[in-house]
Amino acid sequence: MTAPQPGLPMGRLAIDCSHPGSAANYRKTTLDVTIDGRPVRTKWGVTWFDLPAGPHEVKVKSRYLGRTGAVQVVIPVIAGQQVTAYYRAPAIAFMPGSIGPVPQRTRGVTAAIVLVTVLVCAFVVLGLLGKF
Repeated sequence: MTAPQPGLPMGRLAIDCSHPGSAANYRKTTLDVTIDGRPVRTKWGVTWFDLPAGPHEVKVKSRYLGRTGAVQVVIPVIAGQQVTAYYRAPAIAFMPGSIGPVPQRTRGVTAAIVLVTVLVCAFVVLGLLGKF
C-alpha cells in the first residue's frame, strides 16, 4: 500500500477478512479497506500492508448490498513485526461487522435465527389458514 520511506521503521499489518459460510453472496463481493484515509479494494482472505510503525486508523466494509458490516479501529503497527487484524462480516446485512486481534465471531447470528424462525412460522400459519 505505502512505499517504504527511508529512515522510518516499518512493520506489517495483515487483515484477515472472512464472512459467514451461510452467506454465500458475500463470496461474490469485494471489500473496501481504508488505512489512514487511503482506500484500497481487497478480496476475502488475507491482505498485507507494509506501513510505518505507529497507530493506523483502519476501516473495513463489504460491498455486499451497498456497504455492509462497516467497522473502524485504530491498530498499532510495531516496527519489524507483523500485526494481524481479523475482520468478520455480519450475518445480517446492514449490521456492523467485527474486527479484532483474534478471529472474530459473527455478529447477528441470533437475530438471523429469530428472523428465519418467525418467517417460517408465519408461512406455516398462513398455509394452514389457506392464505398462502
